[in-house]
Amino acid sequence: MMEHGSRLRWFAREVLPHEHDVRRWLSVRLRGLESCDIDEVVQEAYARMWTADLDRIANPRAYLFVTARHIIGEHLRRSRIVSILSSPRVCVLMGSSAGRSAANRSWRW
Repeated sequence: MMEHGSRLRWFAREVLPHEHDVRRWLSVRLRGLESCDIDEVVQEAYARMWTADLDRIANPRAYLFVTARHIIGEHLRRSRIVSILSSPRVCVLMGSSAGRSAANRSWRW
């Protein structure tokens, strides 16, 4: 495990020079995804790289891009999750009158 100063120098030398490229790459990939912010993806990628075992990273540039891609994938998976309680059918099953009226408007029984 690297000491803090060595890790900081490695990060500045091996990762930070690629920030412009990864931001440009993200701007193309995230076009149309308003809920996914480039700054947040970059910061999360940096945080994950900071805590990684740096001795096992052979290509820091590739690792940064792959990490950013995984973060986007996680964001997309989370954005597809819909609360079961938002379904009108569940509200009807639970006996909610508000759910019943919503279900009657949106579902044909």
